[in-house]
Order: sequence, then C-alpha cells, then structure tokens
Amino acid sequence: MGTSYFTDGRSKQSAIDSLIRVTESEKFIHKTLKHSVRGNQVWTVEEATNKATGKTSVIIGLYLMSKYDGNWGYKALCEEVFPYYYNCPLSYLKMVPMKSQAWRNGVISFHNEKKNAPKLTVGSVYKLKSVEESWMGLPLEITSVKPLRGNINGQQVKFMRKMIGEKIK
Repeated sequence: MGTSYFTDGRSKQSAIDSLIRVTESEKFIHKTLKHSVRGNQVWTVEEATNKATGKTSVIIGLYLMSKYDGNWGYKALCEEVFPYYYNCPLSYLKMVPMKSQAWRNGVISFHNEKKNAPKLTVGSVYKLKSVEESWMGLPLEITSVKPLRGNINGQQVKFMRKMIGEKIK
C-alpha cells in the first residue's frame, strides 16, 4: 500500500484533523478515541462500530505523515501489521486488545530504554557508538541538548541519542 495525499494544499494540522475526525459510512461509525503526534507520526486509538450489529472493534493505528509537492499525505498502519515503530504511547497498550505481543514488547523496550537513558548536559563527554566506523569510540562533547549537537575533534555535528555510548566525563 502506498501513501495517500490530500491535494488541496492543507497544512499538516489540517491533514491530521481530517484523519482523526469522526466518520460515518453506510455500515460503520469510525471514531478516534485518542491521538498523539510525535514528529511525522500520528498514533491513534480508533474505534469502529458496525451499525447493523452494534459490534465494536478497537485498534492502535499509526499514520506516517509526509509532504510531497506541497501536499501532506499519510500511510496508514496498525498494530497487526507490526509497524516497526515503537514510540507509541504506553497508555494505548492498555486501551486496546493485543494483536501483536512481539510489537508490544518492542514498544515497552523502547520506553524502558528512553526512561533509563542518561540525562545529557552541555559539556558532558561520551564515547560514540553506532556511527560510521571512522568515528566509532571517539569522544563526543555535548554542545547543545535541544537540538542535539556535539563536538567531535573540533567538528560540530548533529547526532541521535542512540549514537551515544558510555560517559567519559
């Protein structure tokens, strides 16, 4: 499945509003019970009710937002397809019957790692990991926390938190 785009030049927020609004078809009423925007990811708890039977199903959804040629679009995923994104709000796991234990384990692991990650402060020095081989193990001095920036051998660089190894000083 590809990405669907709104072609009216709407803003990102307007596109998100369209995705999370209540919709009704001949057979179903579809509601977003909760949503969270994390960068270009929109996590949702969605409820679909069959009008004929009254049967309701609830899922965790993920809309991957992207912009192309001035138009915002989305790719819709759900827990069942194992989306390989793990920053879903933990509270959503309690709201929805489990569809993929392996994916939920990844979400829990992601949040545990985030919770246990060292608090970065300007001036702290860490060894680098998970980067190109020529930089592996070099000292990285934190120069800015938001946005995340550092100094490696006198060169100012952007980096991701997962690139940080053990603290040197």
